[in-house]
Amino acid sequence: MKQCKQKPNVTENNNGLNSLENSGQIFNSENTTFNREIQDKHPLVFSKAPTVCPCGEHKRFYKLANHPDGGKCWSCEKFFPPTKSHGSPKINKKEEESSNQSKNRAKSLLTLERIHTYWTNDGNNYLMQVRVFRDTEGRKSCFQYRWDGELIWDSDVLFREEGQWVRGLDNVHLTLYEAPLLLMLQNSSQDDKDKTIVFIVEGEKDCEALRKKGHIATCNPLGAGKWKSEFNELLRGLVCCVIPDNDAPGLKHVQQIEASLRGIAKSTFILYLTELMPDLPHKGDVSDYIELGGVL
Repeated sequence: MKQCKQKPNVTENNNGLNSLENSGQIFNSENTTFNREIQDKHPLVFSKAPTVCPCGEHKRFYKLANHPDGGKCWSCEKFFPPTKSHGSPKINKKEEESSNQSKNRAKSLLTLERIHTYWTNDGNNYLMQVRVFRDTEGRKSCFQYRWDGELIWDSDVLFREEGQWVRGLDNVHLTLYEAPLLLMLQNSSQDDKDKTIVFIVEGEKDCEALRKKGHIATCNPLGAGKWKSEFNELLRGLVCCVIPDNDAPGLKHVQQIEASLRGIAKSTFILYLTELMPDLPHKGDVSDYIELGGVL
């Protein structure tokens, strides 16, 4: 008999759907510098806290802890040597070619970073999954799967899976992330609805970041620019706050949502994170805002 799973809690503590946190080690000591042999002679110690890359496009730059400056960005895979390198190695052409060959071989290696599961609106069955991977250079890849099967309920909260996940979204009627929770809120008292803000963000990761802070959050599948008018009914009569990512597609996305919800949601307003945190990096989202100490 298959092991029973527990239905996600979508009551007052708003736990929502669980996501799979980092399930594997994406990076290792082999790709922290260009030459491992020289690295052993001149070890480079990186800080544990990420910050904004000097290129301004990424937020996974790790400073050198044993030098006054310098570091490495895990997104663009660029190493910034310290100004005073204390004998940091120079790279000859042969070493650089060898490093590039190793990188090319590693490009196809993907590590699962997280999984986000969408449920049917009634909360009785899976609908689809988004699986997020990163390669050894930090580049993200997303794949969608549809659920081909059913959940056998042993009680109100325990169930067994009978089916499988299939790549692709053929014939899947898409819905919002956390749809069962939104319908539960619609069926609550008017007072509860009036005092509860539903945050609409660009991605599932942002929903999870807000959930951990005790908020209710949702997003449409497939990212910016993919909002459908049929999603509006799940937000009818609710107070909605739309938060854009800090880039042009994010701004256009929230304007589309705000216009679509007029006359359906009880009220809709856009919250620009840069008004609360002017130094939020370009392309920064609400997850970055919270990680940098922002509060909603």
